[in-house]
Amino acid sequence: MLRQLSIHNRSAGELRQLAAQRRELAAAKTGSLRALLLKEAKLLDFQAELRIWVERPGTETHGTDQRGDPRPANLQSIPYDLAPLVAKLSSRLGLTAADQQAFLAATPVPRYVEKGECLIEQGEDAAELVILCRGMTHTVRTLVDGKQQIVAVSLAGDFLNSGGVLFRQARNSIFALTPAICLSLPFKQVEALARTRPAIAHALWLETAAQAAIQQEWMVWLGRRAAQTRLAHFLCEVTYRLHLTGIGTQGEFEFPLTQRELADLLGLSAVHVNRTLQILRGQNLVELNHRRLKVCNRVGLYEVAEFDPRYLKWPAFSAGGAI
Repeated sequence: MLRQLSIHNRSAGELRQLAAQRRELAAAKTGSLRALLLKEAKLLDFQAELRIWVERPGTETHGTDQRGDPRPANLQSIPYDLAPLVAKLSSRLGLTAADQQAFLAATPVPRYVEKGECLIEQGEDAAELVILCRGMTHTVRTLVDGKQQIVAVSLAGDFLNSGGVLFRQARNSIFALTPAICLSLPFKQVEALARTRPAIAHALWLETAAQAAIQQEWMVWLGRRAAQTRLAHFLCEVTYRLHLTGIGTQGEFEFPLTQRELADLLGLSAVHVNRTLQILRGQNLVELNHRRLKVCNRVGLYEVAEFDPRYLKWPAFSAGGAI
């Protein structure tokens, strides 16, 4: 339904009016039709926010936060669903307002993804860069015998398949751990933008390099660290990355991974994960209840994890500047 609305030619006000109309229709419906109308309303509101943001000036960075990470000057004015992506594009990838506008304006209709839905399927030919704006996903490799290994967890603002610009066949599947909103940018558009705007090519390089740094840390703790250190390190990493998006600033956030999924990710049994979580709880380092994780003692958790966040802190490169 949503793709039939020709929303690219609509103003932000018209998009919000359409969203309100769908909510009014949804109030009188039930079941799957109601859910569909509410989903479309959310996407229309998101598209309105996106339209307003790419047309406004000034998304430069200003100063740093309490941990020394750069932050956008007007982060509080960014719409909720766009904030993590804009924060990354501006303060971490160094894109100017003009480059952000060119990048975001090239994206087609946003997509709402239900929890458990597959965004990218292993083995399929990939034709577009998928960007997570809100929610959490995990990347899974399925082996011939059916066994699975979780090889990445992605958060709001992440590019889910930046390597696909070069390797067009998906090596892994990506599933939504929570309801999510994402944007998709055709690789042909990505290549055209990279040719005409060097800062965007530089940003893609930075994003790919950052993901490679995370993968190297995963390799180390999977191969060499004990279960308690392994789990603690992963929790530290997710907490710190959420902090960078502005979501996990209070040390408490939604944590949708089940113990079985943590086992697949950490290379442990579900029983071992449960025991290790109990140890961390007993040391008053974390609380995990009702799919919410709270870090009770950040310094203590860092010590157990042997966690050094420098691999997550990107140098303040100027956009398109020298490496």
